Amino acid sequence: MPGCRVRFICCEKLGNSEIENEDAYLVPTISEIENETLLKFSVSDGATESSFSKEWADLLVSYFKDHSFSDENLPTTLDFARKSWLDKIEGIKLPWYAQEKVALGAFATLLGLTIDLKNLTWSVIAIGDSNLFVIRESNLIRSFPMNGPDEFGNTPYLLSSKHSQNLEIGSNILRCDGTVEVGDLMIIGTDAISAWLLSETLKKNRPWHNLVNLLGGEGYSKTDFVNWLNNKRFEGEIKNDDTTLIIIEIM
Repeated sequence: MPGCRVRFICCEKLGNSEIENEDAYLVPTISEIENETLLKFSVSDGATESSFSKEWADLLVSYFKDHSFSDENLPTTLDFARKSWLDKIEGIKLPWYAQEKVALGAFATLLGLTIDLKNLTWSVIAIGDSNLFVIRESNLIRSFPMNGPDEFGNTPYLLSSKHSQNLEIGSNILRCDGTVEVGDLMIIGTDAISAWLLSETLKKNRPWHNLVNLLGGEGYSKTDFVNWLNNKRFEGEIKNDDTTLIIIEIM
């Protein structure tokens, strides 16, 4: 039965501190990678404009691991997550204007990937503009839910900590599945890095090779990735936004 190698990084927006990073991610533990056949990965991009979006993003990736996100169970799962979010913040003393903002709820994207190494299959759920890429024999064979850089906008549909803000959620949940083979590369990224990947692919480049090297190639470090990312930001190739990247190699 195949296994996998996992590399990941989460970088704050240039000019922000690490504690201002509103992205969240989930990767399996080393023990889970070595012993489990069903592995879960997820990323969530908290909306800067809403209050306590980091806490909401953290809860979403945590709930993806431990709860069902099937169509049948999703409403119940989200209800539990929303209650957990309220429990986290209700004891915090806030000025009146912050209380009004909190009443509007927190917002975040979510992309959750499940890989079944026993049956060599994968499935993904996506709400918003984080993206999955499947690369086989150095070629991009699947991009989901976005297929081109022009599909990324400024107002993606977001999961909210308030049920009243997600009344049309059913039509905004996207799902996809497929098969994996030994040697496949699967990449999950939040919107900024995902848009760049698709832009480079349109130019007939294979940008995933560079990303694999930057995240674990011999002689490379996190500093190398951050320097590379900031250069791309300065050059206008990658939007200056919190950036999370997970690379999964099927071995």
